[in-house]
Amino acid sequence: MAKETNKPAAVAGAKEMETWNMMQMLAFTIFGALIATLVSARYSNPVAGPHAPVHALEASNVKILSFDPFIAHISNFVSEAERKHLLELGSVRPFVPYTSTSKTNPCISPLLTSSTVAGAPSTLRTSSTAFLPPSDPVVAALALRAAAFQGFLDPLDIDVQITSYNPGQEYKHHYDWYPSATPAGKNRLSTFFAILKSSCRDCGTEFPFFNATLHSQYTSAWCDVLDCTKELLTSLNVEGSALFWINLNPDGSGRRDMYHAGLPAAGGEKVGLNIWSEIDVGEVVKRGLFGGWSRKWWRPEEEWLEAVGLA
Repeated sequence: MAKETNKPAAVAGAKEMETWNMMQMLAFTIFGALIATLVSARYSNPVAGPHAPVHALEASNVKILSFDPFIAHISNFVSEAERKHLLELGSVRPFVPYTSTSKTNPCISPLLTSSTVAGAPSTLRTSSTAFLPPSDPVVAALALRAAAFQGFLDPLDIDVQITSYNPGQEYKHHYDWYPSATPAGKNRLSTFFAILKSSCRDCGTEFPFFNATLHSQYTSAWCDVLDCTKELLTSLNVEGSALFWINLNPDGSGRRDMYHAGLPAAGGEKVGLNIWSEIDVGEVVKRGLFGGWSRKWWRPEEEWLEAVGLA
């Protein structure tokens, strides 16, 4: 009889243990999923923080405009959330015309200052600019993105500068490369110019040494990123997109055909992002970014082709 009396209690205990085991399994499953998510996010995005990048570049986003020199258009290079953060970081306010009664110009933030050329004010460049802090998570993410795009360059060699054009402001034709390497032996290997926001007309980036009249004849899709009404290669300001180009020759000297201009902001404003890869010129050659070690493989000459029976 004692056994019969204790049977319900034993059954209840077994059910309680079964329920407890199921709760443990559920808890461990949830905890494991959380850890897996955190680990995945950490290693898929090396830049931690609340403003970490939410997207990665895809091959379909890149459209080549020119093979030599290399110029490409990259769509969705800067996400909408990143653009908003960068505008706040640079404190770029909507344009308000300056009046003599204003104590300060409300469209210029403390971070932004008048642009310079070679460290000095110039009528060539009338915008306002600011180098953004590399410690900021979004700035760091963009530097990492730009470095990875170019074959895993060092993100520490990437400079990120916000540039704000009020109506009528411009950057006349110029080069991004330095006439000679810096004391550290560096020069600007490449440039990304991304659009954070734009409300102006006819205010893209113009490359006067490139004829773009045939792009739209092959496919009208180019007219989504290029100004198809112009003979010269001129980009449209597509928010979030970027142009990328190479500034240097194989020997580290500047390419003279990479002359370009930020056209005047007509009837509106433009806020862009300059992302420059300032790299040791010697590294450009050593890494084989423009070819291999051997000159004959790098740029085979006619005599060599004859010697191997290829001429």
